[in-house]
Amino acid sequence: MKKLLALLLVLCMVVGLIACGKPAENPAGGTTGNSANANDETEGTRETVALRDDVSDMGADVGLDTTKVPDSNDEFINPEKFAGKSIQIYGCDSIVFDDIENMGKGSFLWMMRAAVDEWATLNQVEVTYDGGLNTNDILAAINSGDKPDLMLEVLEAPLYFYTGITRGFTEDEYKQLADIAGARYLDVLKYKGECHGMMFPWSGNSFCYYNRTMFENYGAKSPKEYFMEDNWNWDTFEDCMESVTKDKNGNGKIDGEDTYGCSSIVYFGLGCGVEEDPETGKLTGMIGTSEQYKRYLEMRYRGVNETLSVLPGNTIQTCKIATTPRPAMYTGDCEWYNFEHLYEEIANGDIIEVVPVPAFSPETATTGFTTQFMSIMSSCDEPEAVMSLISYMLKVGMRYMSDFSVGLYECTYEGMRGASEYSKAWKENFADICADRREAFAEIEDWDQECYEKTVKEIFSRKARGGRRYPGDNNTEAGDTSAMPPASAIPLLAAAQEGWIAKYNSLYAN
Repeated sequence: MKKLLALLLVLCMVVGLIACGKPAENPAGGTTGNSANANDETEGTRETVALRDDVSDMGADVGLDTTKVPDSNDEFINPEKFAGKSIQIYGCDSIVFDDIENMGKGSFLWMMRAAVDEWATLNQVEVTYDGGLNTNDILAAINSGDKPDLMLEVLEAPLYFYTGITRGFTEDEYKQLADIAGARYLDVLKYKGECHGMMFPWSGNSFCYYNRTMFENYGAKSPKEYFMEDNWNWDTFEDCMESVTKDKNGNGKIDGEDTYGCSSIVYFGLGCGVEEDPETGKLTGMIGTSEQYKRYLEMRYRGVNETLSVLPGNTIQTCKIATTPRPAMYTGDCEWYNFEHLYEEIANGDIIEVVPVPAFSPETATTGFTTQFMSIMSSCDEPEAVMSLISYMLKVGMRYMSDFSVGLYECTYEGMRGASEYSKAWKENFADICADRREAFAEIEDWDQECYEKTVKEIFSRKARGGRRYPGDNNTEAGDTSAMPPASAIPLLAAAQEGWIAKYNSLYAN
């Protein structure tokens, strides 16, 4: 099928190559190329709002060294080499993405689709989206002789690694991507000694959200206060939970509402799970018997039994809700360059802010990465073209982060050129989005740049931890141990974990 598509494309291809000169920088964000289809007006009809004077870009301070490669994307545009090729993609295949008039509020998934379309247009390559992320469907396609090339948005690891759907990057491929964005986005997806994917730098990390207004109303010391005095850990986290927990029979309630310290500590993202040996793929971390895990169980036990963390029905809610009961904290995905994730005024007027997830100790501090990545498939028969596409998208994506941050992060990589109808529409829409964001950011009167910079530097200084989901895990619990004291629960959990790890290793880590 791919050979037939490629042949038809060659026969129908218009003679003459699209120009790909170095673009001119545009102060409104993004760049303009000299392609005949390029969008020469990136600001649209919106008036650019000046950036705040109390922010500074983070750049290399957060470990994103973008000085190893040229800003221009010219090296990834080579129709003489790639014209007529066909690339099959799995993921991001929803027909929603076909509607270029409905691109939302700047979602990076739209950006990725636009970058793929632009790269394909500039290189005269046929790109098809052949399905979602169902492993059975993908394996069936491969076993029938199909040769898909790229998984564009992978949400689960190491499932696609040990099933043989993906392959590790070669040394040259690894270096090419690491030079663009840094090795941590590759190493976090290491499996049996190879990196099987490129984590999106523009996806989020695990942060601790807290309701600043709630802490102020209770006269309680907030997570930010502890963090700024370098005293943010599991002890002070528990202190925060207790200080804003009020049941219906307690005192200090806000307008008669029940309030809770944290919404479900069971999923707080504290990094208390099994450990995987990146060189062998074996699960080896008997963390269930460590002092750190014992302490985790103690907090969880108190949360369940003293109403510090679990809401009625054990539901998981965010501290952004305004109805009763009101949780004061939770952990969740946060894009560190996106001020709307870092500071938000919710419907009832409360202010939500973020700090890093508290660590058990400096030695065990980790930064959780939201699992969203792209991988080359083991069946790929166009590796050079796919690497060119990934690299192009990676640089465009990092420039997207810079523009979307409206001053919090600066990257001078070339952005979207607007060289295709799709990418031009995205670029025009994105320019308006950024103009709106500048206005919204300028209206925040109590933005704390010092805390922001300290927060971002903290998460980048920690060991990276990628989300992993293993078959049969189910939190490795032996029945319902949530209400059992740690002294009783640990032996049951450890025994269940030992048996499950042995089974997993026998099936997937040989």
